[in-house]
Amino acid sequence: MSTTLDLVSAIKKELKAAQMTYADLALALGMAESSVKRMLAKGDMSLSRVDEICRALRLDFAELARRVADAQPLLKEMTAEQERAVVADK
Repeated sequence: MSTTLDLVSAIKKELKAAQMTYADLALALGMAESSVKRMLAKGDMSLSRVDEICRALRLDFAELARRVADAQPLLKEMTAEQERAVVADK
């Protein structure tokens, strides 16, 4: 399951790939660079802010989410609880 940290990590990777600095992102978002650094360090941002970041990166949110999901390791086996849930679902 993806976490906020995974999403922030993907955003940071996209910034690096786009050769965009925190200062560049701050300018695009109309924020101070220190606020951008704090926001990404804490992982505390609204969905509308994530959407603004995606626009600044010229990236669709669905593509960002796909990259987060693709970075997750695939499970090779289910937990006992998951197995019970599957068996119980007729």
